[in-house]
Amino acid sequence: MTEWASRKIPWIMAWSASAPCFSRSSRPRSMAARRSRLSSSNRLRTSSFPCMCRPLGACVPGQYPSLQDSRQLYSRGREMFRRRRGIFTMSWPGLDGGPRPMHYNGSGLLREEGNMVQGRNAGGDRILEQLSSGLARSAEALVPWFRANMPEYYFRTHSAEEQITHLQAILAARSLDQRQALILKSPCGTRITAITPGGDLKVLLGVMEGLAGESIQTARLYATHDRSLRLDTFLLGPQDRCDISTQRFTKALDLVRDFELVEPEKRDEFAEFLASASGDYVEKFEPLRAARHFATCGCLEDGEEVLVQLDSRAHPGLDRIMVAMREPPERGLLMLACKVLYREGVDLIRAYGDSFDRGPKGRVVVMSFYVDRARSRLTPGGKRWAWLKRQLELVKWFAFHALEPLAEQGFELRRVQFFQAACEFAHQVLSPGGQHLYSFQRISAAVLDNPVQTRALLACFEDRFRPGGRRGLAGRVERLRRALEDINDDLERSVLLAILDFIQAILRTNYFREGRFGLGFRLDPAVLPKDSGQERPYGLYYVHGPHSFAFHARFSDMARGGVRLVPTRGLVQFERESGRVLSEAVQLARAQHLKNKDIPEGGAKAVIVLGPRAEADLALKATVDALLDLARAGEQGAPGSDYLGRDEILFLGPDERIEPRHIEWIVDRA
Repeated sequence: MTEWASRKIPWIMAWSASAPCFSRSSRPRSMAARRSRLSSSNRLRTSSFPCMCRPLGACVPGQYPSLQDSRQLYSRGREMFRRRRGIFTMSWPGLDGGPRPMHYNGSGLLREEGNMVQGRNAGGDRILEQLSSGLARSAEALVPWFRANMPEYYFRTHSAEEQITHLQAILAARSLDQRQALILKSPCGTRITAITPGGDLKVLLGVMEGLAGESIQTARLYATHDRSLRLDTFLLGPQDRCDISTQRFTKALDLVRDFELVEPEKRDEFAEFLASASGDYVEKFEPLRAARHFATCGCLEDGEEVLVQLDSRAHPGLDRIMVAMREPPERGLLMLACKVLYREGVDLIRAYGDSFDRGPKGRVVVMSFYVDRARSRLTPGGKRWAWLKRQLELVKWFAFHALEPLAEQGFELRRVQFFQAACEFAHQVLSPGGQHLYSFQRISAAVLDNPVQTRALLACFEDRFRPGGRRGLAGRVERLRRALEDINDDLERSVLLAILDFIQAILRTNYFREGRFGLGFRLDPAVLPKDSGQERPYGLYYVHGPHSFAFHARFSDMARGGVRLVPTRGLVQFERESGRVLSEAVQLARAQHLKNKDIPEGGAKAVIVLGPRAEADLALKATVDALLDLARAGEQGAPGSDYLGRDEILFLGPDERIEPRHIEWIVDRA
């Protein structure tokens, strides 16, 4: 206050001294009329108005001081406050309606006619006493509630110092009584603790939205038993590995040996596994959990699949859902898994996410979700669990974008993924007619704004490849086409008709295959517009992957060509590149076909375009695995999902941004 006053009050005094002063007789009528409505006990007397700064000089009513006088007044006032010896008198209305002088002596105190009025230091002891007693009462109520409502596992893995830190944060934020959220961030920025009111997954998702661009290496998520509070901690990567020379690491190995949780011949292997964990994992070591993670990592060493398991004996009243994978995506994985659980109505009590950097064996992530058994109603072999398991198996190979509202409407992820692919294909076909008119956002909006037609298109696609679904399909397709042609909006009509053409051009798909990576389609090349004088490709493949998609074109049954990666750095560049990837793949394959005119093999080319958040390795694996699914008849996971009826041979050679390790992975996968 003193600093502010030293800057502002001299200016106010100079301004008030230089302002015109009016007597009652000379005041404008409108001003007098307004002031006459005020109570005499609440207004400043007109005669006291020119006396706001009496010691600085007197003003003659009705006259302005000169500019020189004003500058002198300002300089004198500033000098008084600078030396902190200034005393000025302000006239405030007194009880009798007259002016009441108040003196400021520059020391933070106001003196009113001999009576000292305390300012900054007023009642310091009393305030401290009230604050201390209030905090003590709050702590006395908070601690018993905290110990009764936090999950028991929290107290087994968090030290007393950590518990006190969390309790202090809850008190400071008043998260319980005033429902305020608090985000704690470590000085290094790699540890984020969110304390939020409400215990459901929706609150947790709101926190993780703010971390969508971060690499979460470790997560510990807790909801209180009464669902009134969440306490979630995230460790952002990269985290340092644990120090194997510490006593804590040795003690962890001794615990596993003493409880005989690992076979004697595998103890060295377990020590190697534990050395791949973070320091936080060893600090909060729990032997049963570590032994389970060790066994899980052993199941994932040679595969890229997502392991999803349900354990109904994990804890009294709780089921454990475990989701584990090798070489996971760097960002968004935990949030996507939590979204799947939230939309299925699963009641999450606590959860953990742990990452293990196993060197040549790859990085492994294990996520464990403990859910309320009575509320979640999950049983092994039940339809509800089978549906949830299919969604969780896709979290590695799926990425939300503009069509996420479809999942909120109840579409399972593979159906959302199909419409993502369909909209991307419509973008390829329509964008040459207007890149900005047929942007991907507009195309996605056309699907979302026509829910009835969207569901009809989905039924048409699934019936085309479902046994028994082809009966009467031609008639249903024709009726659907007429209905789409009657849509008034030109853009929506064009988009939905392009999706219908895409569905009818699909000859083979791995849509129904369990455990697939990317979503792939073998297309009839007739779906492409015929260029004047240009030959259509012999074969056309289309693959949708996480934050990526790819086209592979070949101009003969036996064709040779490379695969290239096209990265993008922003949404604008991605929109531009993605709109021409189909034509680029066809033109490059045609050029390769001309180069190969003197050899038996024709020309081919595969182009994978990467979105700004795409990971090249993940996109390449999704594309190659889908192409392998599509190359052989009967490998698509459902009878009747093949209109081609024969095996095909594909050649994938190195091209731009393809490294030797990529080629090695392709060979091993094939």
